[in-house]
Amino acid sequence: MFHQSKLTRHMKLKEGFGNIDENEILNFEKIIGEQLPSEYRTFLKENNGGRPKPNIFKTLKGDYETDIQFFFGITSGNYDLEENFNRLKNIISIDYIPIAIDSGGNFVLLNLNTREIYFLDWNNKEKYLVTDTFKSFINEIYNLKKEVTELDKAINSQNIFYFESLLEKGKQIDSIVNKFNQSIVVIASLKGKYKLLKFFIENGAKYE
Repeated sequence: MFHQSKLTRHMKLKEGFGNIDENEILNFEKIIGEQLPSEYRTFLKENNGGRPKPNIFKTLKGDYETDIQFFFGITSGNYDLEENFNRLKNIISIDYIPIAIDSGGNFVLLNLNTREIYFLDWNNKEKYLVTDTFKSFINEIYNLKKEVTELDKAINSQNIFYFESLLEKGKQIDSIVNKFNQSIVVIASLKGKYKLLKFFIENGAKYE
């Protein structure tokens, strides 16, 4: 079920990580050595992460437009705040905490000093300013205008013939990507298109 909170007026979240209390937030603040911004504390209390809709944002200068696959929460595993903080603290400054991830494995960062929100391109480890506060970040997230491409149609209908034609024309299977630079294996996995996924792997697609 989607969950609506006071802070996220125009946004709904699903697949959250359950209720948390003040002590769990205080414990996380001790780990990072800083107090979280009030808007973000409220967001954690009311939602504790999850998959948002709408889920598209772009950097301030328009360098990137991408999605939020998941907001992190106080939980365990891949979407845990502490685990991702520990993962990144030796790569980026400890003044930042990762609060979300996009479908390409890049991160949304919260600067604990300035309260600004940044996008971290995982490939080049560069940070790009998104907006000045978490509240404005939430308010500026939007739906992607649907542009249904031939690739989208082929994936949605699991049209193996379409991909066979591309391969016959010399297209390398791992070079077939969407506008977010996601491989067809990732797209098929996220959409649950298992017939296509089997076809891609059988034809040499990388799936690690």
